[in-house]
Amino acid sequence: MSKKTSVKPPHREASPTEQTRAALVH
Repeated sequence: MSKKTSVKPPHREASPTEQTRAALVH
């Protein structure tokens, strides 16, 4: 899944899923 995020554009903030994962990683 992390690979997909890398390929994805720099608009992770726009994605709620990315925010949730970031909070978990934090």
